[in-house]
Amino acid sequence: MERNCGENGIINGCQLLHSAYVLKARTFLRNDRIREALEVLESTFENQVKQLDGEKAHPFLEQCLTMMGLLQKVTKNTAGAEESYRNLVQITEAYYGVSSENLMVSLKNLATVLAQQDKN
Repeated sequence: MERNCGENGIINGCQLLHSAYVLKARTFLRNDRIREALEVLESTFENQVKQLDGEKAHPFLEQCLTMMGLLQKVTKNTAGAEESYRNLVQITEAYYGVSSENLMVSLKNLATVLAQQDKN
């Protein structure tokens, strides 16, 4: 229970607000408003990191990093996408373990970006 709802858990009121901002960014993305989506995500990420006292390897950041990585990949910012996905791999490995499906997805996304960089 502490892991999910406690002080260091995965769920708290502020996280729900940040999740709403990620959904807002997703709505912008669906309407081809990519710049606005990225601005919302970058702001959300910065605010989340502030709430986490500078910690960038916390599961609160998963949704935001996933969407940032996708947007960065779509806009051909492969260096930014690589950084987002590397952070996501670190988080998923630490919180869910090396045999979790979440880690497999994060590794696949990272590999896709690395392959894209090799083509350029």
